[in-house]
Amino acid sequence: MQTDKITKPEYNKNGYIDNKLIQNDMKVEGDIVIVEEWQFEIDRDTLEIKNELGQITKEDMLKPTIIKVETEYKNGRNNSNG
Repeated sequence: MQTDKITKPEYNKNGYIDNKLIQNDMKVEGDIVIVEEWQFEIDRDTLEIKNELGQITKEDMLKPTIIKVETEYKNGRNNSNG
């Protein structure tokens, strides 16, 4: 990805990196990357592993992730679909 950083105009340290990791069967949650049962914290600026966070159990991998969803309301209508 170091080459992509220099040669690809669509490169960015968030979406582009996430997509590349996901294409290689990795799970990404913020700066945490999960490869099989191992998790790492990455440094998106240097494209290096910042910390090795160790192995996680399959039970931990199956825990649901809570996400924040913001919806815009105008005049009492939900305008999230355009």
